[in-house]
Amino acid sequence: MTGDTSRTRTDGCDDQAGDRDQSDSCVQDNDRDPADDRARADRRGRILVWSVVAIVLATGAGLWATDGWPFRARYCWGAWYENSGPFFLSEGAVAEPEARRESTRSGSPSAGATEQATCDVTVTSPLAPRGEAVEIKERVSLAIGPVPAGAKARRAWMAPYFDRSASPLPDGLEGFVGQDRALLVLPETCDVGGRPSAVTIRGARWQQDDGEESADPFPIGSPDQVTDLLVKAADAGMEEADCAPDEPLRATSPLVPVDGPPESAREHMDVCRVSGMRFAFARDHFPEWHAGAVAGKLRTCSVTTGPADAAQMPMAQYAMVSSPRLAALFDGLPEGVDQGVLRAVCKGRPTVFYGNVDASVAGEAVPDATTVFTHFMKAAAARSECPDAGRANRGNT
Repeated sequence: MTGDTSRTRTDGCDDQAGDRDQSDSCVQDNDRDPADDRARADRRGRILVWSVVAIVLATGAGLWATDGWPFRARYCWGAWYENSGPFFLSEGAVAEPEARRESTRSGSPSAGATEQATCDVTVTSPLAPRGEAVEIKERVSLAIGPVPAGAKARRAWMAPYFDRSASPLPDGLEGFVGQDRALLVLPETCDVGGRPSAVTIRGARWQQDDGEESADPFPIGSPDQVTDLLVKAADAGMEEADCAPDEPLRATSPLVPVDGPPESAREHMDVCRVSGMRFAFARDHFPEWHAGAVAGKLRTCSVTTGPADAAQMPMAQYAMVSSPRLAALFDGLPEGVDQGVLRAVCKGRPTVFYGNVDASVAGEAVPDATTVFTHFMKAAAARSECPDAGRANRGNT
């Protein structure tokens, strides 16, 4: 430093001549530059600020990892967040005293896993009808992983998603969505042992007093909200299983609604608007049929039945599928008209015709399940300008 460099000892420093080479911490300038003081103060201020920022970031990371305040709780491998989407994730769902939301899961999606990983989010609410303590449980169940290997298990697994009022997913996504259920078949990179992997969502409600009984369907949210849940779960699951595509899945186009409400079915009346598709329903049941998706690559129709005082249960599902990933759901199933699985080529596209009748009511098909399936197949093929499909695989009958 130029100018007068004379120094005086600071308080607490020894004044003996032998100590004159003490460090600068014991000396101060008589003519200290105010600009230097401000610069040093600025540096100390910046160091303090960055120290605080580091502490906040470290604390925030810990809170994020434990879902603590101020971050929202996460569910199902981080796919869903508190206060996002349908009501069951909102603060309002657990606003009542003693209401609670819990999440349980079995493992995580992983590369090559042979079983599906599952996650349940359950909202339990107290109810006191006529002074009796009753709990209502509303559960949203998520599953990700390869479809069942066995033919019987695969058919039972598919039945709820090809049933009733589910709409086809938009934007090239292959699957279905409704208010209480959804299915999405994942890309081929997620296949396991030749089986496609899929994401499914189902909603169910129990009224529990002496114990849980059969669950009724629970409307999770609007089809658009359920689609959003499905896509987020698929993205999270594929990341966990290391089979995610380069770009996340997206569903931004409007859903195409299915064709109208269910229609009442009666004995010896045609169902699905197809001549010859008939069942002899139990007299104390109130069966319905529902025409689902009607598009070039997908046609569905389902039949349900049940007593007047109970929820309708799936009885039979029929589908014509020309989209590759949905068609992959039928890979490995026994084929032939008598098996309810027939393959053909329609407009250059590999196509599957599928019929599934629940074993408990198979005898109610008139005259039999094979004949009813044949009527559906021929009608769906003709409506899709694929008239030769009825002659395909005839040798397998």
